[in-house]
Amino acid sequence: GFGSYVQAFSRAWHGARDRMVAEATMLAADGVVDVRIGRERLDGRVWEFTALGTAVRTLDPSVSPPARAAGPWTAGFSAEHTASLLQSGYVPRGTALGLSVSTKHEDPLLKQQRSVWTGNTEVDGLTQLLQVARADARLQLSRHVGTLGATDLMVTAASVHEFENSCG
Repeated sequence: GFGSYVQAFSRAWHGARDRMVAEATMLAADGVVDVRIGRERLDGRVWEFTALGTAVRTLDPSVSPPARAAGPWTAGFSAEHTASLLQSGYVPRGTALGLSVSTKHEDPLLKQQRSVWTGNTEVDGLTQLLQVARADARLQLSRHVGTLGATDLMVTAASVHEFENSCG
């Protein structure tokens, strides 16, 4: 039920990144470091996605041509960490997003497990929901990484958000 929302969010996120890469291309950059993609609610109705980073050129000629052939690469690392990666022979390929939205209705078992407070109690329904959402997010991330032609993946951030909505 949330597929359209997830696709719109993903398009907006990647669109912000792509606009940043286009600006870096105009600057003849080899890459963009310290990439941060954010969103802000405008007028309580729409979201604005922005991508910020620092366009860089590498001094090592063995790094520049392959990276520039495919356009500037992006990295969520600081300039110092990215320089260490480049000196170690790793060239960043890009940034990717894995996103999933899942929902669960409060069934009788979930109500019962939430109502009993006897310390550290497992709430099975929420655990299963979280496992499904994480698996889907990993799948989405793998698909995006595949489009970059990358062989390795470094996860720099992960988050889970939970909220309740009343039905009806």
